[in-house]
Amino acid sequence: MNKINTLTSLRFFMIITIFLYHFEFMGVGVRNFYDLHLHNAGMGVDYFFILSGFGLTYSYIGRCKEVSKDVYSIVGAYKFAKKRTKNIWRWYIISLIIMIGPSLALSEIDPIYKRVVVKMTQFITALTLLQSGTGISKISHAINPVCWFLSCIFILYMIYPWIKKTNDFIILNRKKDIVLFLIADYIIYYLFHLIFSFLERTQGIFDDISYGSPYIRIFQFVAGVLLCDFVYINKNKSSCDKKIASILEVVVLSAFMLWFFYRNALFYGEYESEKSLLDFIIASTIVLVFSYEQGFISDFFTTRLFVYLGNISMYVFLFHFPIIRSMEIILDLLKISIPNLIFVFISAIITMIVSFLANLLTSCKCQNVS
Repeated sequence: MNKINTLTSLRFFMIITIFLYHFEFMGVGVRNFYDLHLHNAGMGVDYFFILSGFGLTYSYIGRCKEVSKDVYSIVGAYKFAKKRTKNIWRWYIISLIIMIGPSLALSEIDPIYKRVVVKMTQFITALTLLQSGTGISKISHAINPVCWFLSCIFILYMIYPWIKKTNDFIILNRKKDIVLFLIADYIIYYLFHLIFSFLERTQGIFDDISYGSPYIRIFQFVAGVLLCDFVYINKNKSSCDKKIASILEVVVLSAFMLWFFYRNALFYGEYESEKSLLDFIIASTIVLVFSYEQGFISDFFTTRLFVYLGNISMYVFLFHFPIIRSMEIILDLLKISIPNLIFVFISAIITMIVSFLANLLTSCKCQNVS
């Protein structure tokens, strides 16, 4: 099957929600406009995990490939995951190096030699890309805090061969079966989110299992696998009228934007597990609807510009947080104060330039190798 460019383009719009989420200096927990309407990365993060499961499965179904037998060992699984993240790995390491200075400056540990020892230990741990498996925020969010996401993806890639094997066994090429498994996935996710949230409230050592761990993100990843099964079975058997497809696209995007804008304002600080489930369902619906690429919004998203922006979204993800933190420290040292909107604009421009250069260098290297 051909690439689904619409899903690639949507990555850029999802990364914007995550980008906005990290301007927490604008006010969190104070019920201002930012806190109520812009501090919400839930659907964006869910989208990327769903898309990861969808994309990996799509690559195997579309090309009728099989995974090799050596991936069923720990070493083989690690190599399998590393191979699928090799293009971003070097930039991941660069993002960690960039963040060492800011993380040292922001550390609350004294004296300085203890800071250095702690940060170097965290850096070495982060190099493995297994840090999110601990379920401990001081480890999973260390150095470059946003890299818990890449770590989760890496771990899920490691276990993907087992997921694929199970998927091949239980899916009987019937849409009804897939829908039932997908509903079960949502229900089990909700129950685990409740359990993990309760464990976090007990203030034990595991304080990052309901959001930043592969133990909860596996449900979005599996949903992506199941959605790919559904699309693969259904895509070549039916075609939707362009008007109907366009209406569906408008409806799901409208639902996304409304929920993004009002999620925090509704029942502020309450029903977080229920809200997270709705994040998950809306993100899944977006992947499903736009995977068919039959509406007029899909026509818009398949243009070269938006596909390009989607392709550089992972660089935006890796570098936006180091840039924001570095700017904050530099401005503080220089005792310069600038309006929040100007800060957001400058950090966005710098992030896009860095992402553009990183993508350009990666493309040049790939061409030289080929």
